[in-house]
Amino acid sequence: MNAISLAATAREAAAVPTLIASLLENAVKHPDAPAIVDGDLTLAYEPFVDAAQTLAARFAELGVNRGDRVVLHLGHSHQAMIACYAALLLGAITVPLNVHLKAHELARLTRRLRPALYIGHLARHETMSEVPPDLLPIDRRFYVDRAYVDMPRAADSASADGHDRAGRSWDALMESARSTRALPQPDPDAIAMLLCTSGTTGEPKLVAHTQRSIAYGVESLKEAGFGGSSLPLAPTPLFHMPGLFRLCATLTLAQCMVLPPCVDFDGAAYLDAIERHHCTTVGLSPYGAAEMIRAQSIRARATASLRGCMVMGDACSIELQQRFEACFGVPLVVGYGMTEAPLCVVIGRSPRTVRARPGTARIVDRNGDDVPVGSPGELILDVPTLCDGYWISPGVLDAVRDAHGWYHTGDLMRADEHGDLSYVARIKEIIVRDGENIAPAEIEQTLLAHPDADDAAVVGVPDGVLGERIVGFVKLAAHAAGTSPHDVRAWMATRLAEHKLPEVVLPVERIPRTPFGKADRRVLRELARDKLGLHGARNA
Repeated sequence: MNAISLAATAREAAAVPTLIASLLENAVKHPDAPAIVDGDLTLAYEPFVDAAQTLAARFAELGVNRGDRVVLHLGHSHQAMIACYAALLLGAITVPLNVHLKAHELARLTRRLRPALYIGHLARHETMSEVPPDLLPIDRRFYVDRAYVDMPRAADSASADGHDRAGRSWDALMESARSTRALPQPDPDAIAMLLCTSGTTGEPKLVAHTQRSIAYGVESLKEAGFGGSSLPLAPTPLFHMPGLFRLCATLTLAQCMVLPPCVDFDGAAYLDAIERHHCTTVGLSPYGAAEMIRAQSIRARATASLRGCMVMGDACSIELQQRFEACFGVPLVVGYGMTEAPLCVVIGRSPRTVRARPGTARIVDRNGDDVPVGSPGELILDVPTLCDGYWISPGVLDAVRDAHGWYHTGDLMRADEHGDLSYVARIKEIIVRDGENIAPAEIEQTLLAHPDADDAAVVGVPDGVLGERIVGFVKLAAHAAGTSPHDVRAWMATRLAEHKLPEVVLPVERIPRTPFGKADRRVLRELARDKLGLHGARNA
C-alpha cells in the first residue's frame, strides 16, 4: 500500500492557537519587532495590531458583520496585510481577488460574493467602476493609491462615478474610525478566508478556509523547524495561497516578511528586494524561478543572504534546478501544495521529492485502489489543513471529500520505496500521444532552457492517428532576432526523446496565462487549432 501514515489527531489540531491569538501574543511579547517591511516602511508588531484593530472597528461602523465578505483587490502591500487581519479580528471573511481580473470577471465574482466592503488599487478604479452599484454600493469601495514597478500610480484623483476618490481612500478609511471597540472572540471553525482557484467549468471556485485549517499548517511548519531568524520574501500576493499562508505563518511565528516592490510577480523586483533587505527565503513557481535567473543574468544583485528557495505550482525540471543553484548558490527545493490543502506534505529525502505525514495520503488508480510502488496514480489526501469546501453562498458549501473522507487532488504522483512522492502532472493536462502519457511541464522546462526563450508553454491537440499531437509555444527574447521556432525545435530534438518532441513550435508575443499565473491551455489549444487549421478538432 502507498498509504503514508497518521496525521495529528483532532485533539492535537484543536490545541493549535488561532491566528488572531498568536498575533496578539506576539504583539505583547515583541511589540517593537518588525512584522512587515514594505519598501521604506517597517511595521512592528504593536503598530500592526493597532492598525488592524482600528480598521476592524471602522469595518464594524460601516456595517460589516461576522460572516460578511470583505474583498481585497490588492497586490503586494502592507494595506492588504492589515485589512486581512482586520477582517479576521471582526469575524468577517477575507476574500483576496487577483489584481489582473477584468471587469466582467469582477462583476461575476461580486454577484456571487455580495461583499460588504471592497478595498482595491486606485489604478484599477476604472475596471471596478464597471461593476454595477447594486452589486456593491459606491460608498463601500475604498482605494489604495500607490505606484509599483509593474503598475503606475493612478493618473488623476477625479472619480469616473462622480464621487471623490479622496473621500474613499485608504487613509480616509483609517482616519475616520472614531474609536476602537471590543471585538468578538473569533470562532476558529468559522469560514475566515475565500480564495479563488480555477474550476473545470471555467468558473472560479471559492475555496473556504477557517483559521484552524491555516493555523494547523503553520504549526506543522513550526514543527518542521521553519522559524527563528528567517526573513522571508512574500512568495505571492494574498490572492494566491502561498502569499496568504506565508503572511499567517510570519505573524504566527513572530517573524518578519518583506514585500517586493511589484504588484504581483516581477523577477527583477524580487531580486531587488532580496538585495536590499537581505531576505533569506523565497517561494517561486518554475516560471518565476526561470524569470529570476533571467533577471539576474541581465543585472546581477547581491543574493548571498538566500538560504532556502522552494519551487511550487507545477513540475520543475532537474535542469532548471541546476541552473538556479548555479546562479544563486542555493538549491531550488521542490514543494507541493494547493489552495485547497496548504502544507499537506513536507520536504522529502531529496530536493525533488516530498513526503506525506503518516496516514494522510494514498496514490490510487481510477478504481480507487492503491497502485504499486513506483507506478503513477492520483494523490488523494486526508489532512487537517484541508479546506471546509467550496463556498456557494452563506452557510452553503460544496463538499471536497469523497464518501470515504478523501480529497482527490487531480494530480498524478508516484511514490518510491522510501515513501517519497514525485509530482508528474495534472491528470487532465497529460498528453496521450500514440499511447504514451506525456507531462507537458517537462517539455515546457526544456523549451524555457533554450537561451533565446523568454517564456514557453505546451499543449496537446486532437489527432486522428496519434490521439494527440504536441504543440509548443515560445516567446522569443528581444535579442533573438536570428532565431526561428524551427531552430528552437531542432535544439529541443537534442534533449528530448522523439515521442516528447513537439510536432511544431509556434512563436507568440506572449504566453496567455490564467489569473492564477498558469499557462492558459484552453486559449493555447484554440490558438494551435487556428494556426494549424484544426478547426473541426476538439478535445473531449
